[in-house]
Amino acid sequence: MDPLKEAVITVGHFNSGNFRATVPDKAQIGATVRSFDSKVLTQLEKEIRRVIEYSLAVSGADYNLEYIHGYPSLYNHPEEVIKVKKVMENYKDEMAPVMGAEDFAYYVNEIPGAFFFVGGSTEELNAVCSHHHSKFDVDEKAMLNIGKVFLGLVNEECVSVKRKGDSVLGSRV
Repeated sequence: MDPLKEAVITVGHFNSGNFRATVPDKAQIGATVRSFDSKVLTQLEKEIRRVIEYSLAVSGADYNLEYIHGYPSLYNHPEEVIKVKKVMENYKDEMAPVMGAEDFAYYVNEIPGAFFFVGGSTEELNAVCSHHHSKFDVDEKAMLNIGKVFLGLVNEECVSVKRKGDSVLGSRV
């Protein structure tokens, strides 16, 4: 595994019963695997299978691995990122890439796009937890900024199409 390639394995649950003085006969582990690189994801799956197989062979235990290939890596197209940055220049600073799994990844695999955060958290309302946290909340005032960003992006696309002399209605806007 290339140590310079980002990868995350999150063990979301581990359940083997609730006995303090007994070794359970079954255990269930649930996890997610994420990376920005599909080759790294393939390598991680191979490594996970190898570690499980070799670890359990020592004790003679057997296992059933259900490896579900979920969301693809979310790739932001550079030219689309430039458009978003232009419209959002008065908003929040740029963030480092995150390893979240997101439906939007399927869209940007088909057409150019950029996924971005719009800043719906605020300490004033104690809305500070991330999207998949059990205490997630959002400052609904942020929806005004979201609307402005989307309208700005539509405007930029219309201006760009008009400069090219194309019909706005005939474009992918």
